[in-house]
Amino acid sequence: MSFDAVENTDQLGTPVELYKFTVGPAVYRYTSSEYWHAGPDTVDEATRYLPIPISRTGKTEDQTFDSTGIKVTMPSAAPFALIYRSGTPSVVVTLTVFARHWEDSDAEFRSVWNGRVLSPEPGGNKITFGCESILASMDALALRRHYQKACPHVLYGVDCRALKSAHEFAIALGGFYVSGASVTVASLVSHAANYFAGGFITYTNAINGAPELRAIRSSAAGVLSLSYVPAGIAGVTDLKIYPGCNHTSSACTTKFNNLANYGGQLYIPSINPFNGAILY
Repeated sequence: MSFDAVENTDQLGTPVELYKFTVGPAVYRYTSSEYWHAGPDTVDEATRYLPIPISRTGKTEDQTFDSTGIKVTMPSAAPFALIYRSGTPSVVVTLTVFARHWEDSDAEFRSVWNGRVLSPEPGGNKITFGCESILASMDALALRRHYQKACPHVLYGVDCRALKSAHEFAIALGGFYVSGASVTVASLVSHAANYFAGGFITYTNAINGAPELRAIRSSAAGVLSLSYVPAGIAGVTDLKIYPGCNHTSSACTTKFNNLANYGGQLYIPSINPFNGAILY
């Protein structure tokens, strides 16, 4: 008996929903069923869906996709919810909701919702997450490239083409210490002031296993001032540091040897022909 056959009946359906949260390489699986549940993506018992009190609001759809978001509520002690105790994850958190019916002998699953998790709303022993459908991005305005001298490319991005691996500083455990939103790395003392400004650090949160990224606001004498406190960094062994770029042609040349991929227009006239100057 197929999913549709049960879904279209008046009384036979006993729906079960599976919630798959993805935070970088980490995956959290939950089900609204009272039993452990295998899903369409499970391969063994270790990847089954954990039964917890989890629910969601209904979804609506209209021509502008403005109302396709849902809210998901779960216990605040759930492992996925604990990630948000130390701050919002540095990567995009996605959610896929699957559905099936117990009466369906074919065990057919349907993906009934797909999107990303936006923000938590704590409330006692429960927490609610606002989630935005992937359809919402279709209604967003894209960024436009401007005529400018400074390079508009994202550092290490597909247009920049500077290799992260070629500029990576891997720091072993014991090679750094943290104080608030600052990380001191003795091996970086010789670098010029703000050499790392505009760059970032990456590591795996030692508390919950989630990937973390922190922007570097400024650097001097081996001290990196970060955008905010690096939660779960104590004891990590995979700290990586990447220098930043001020998006000028000189930095692109001397720091990254990447002038061939520079995205700015270097030879824009410095005199405006429309300012009334007699030169024009």
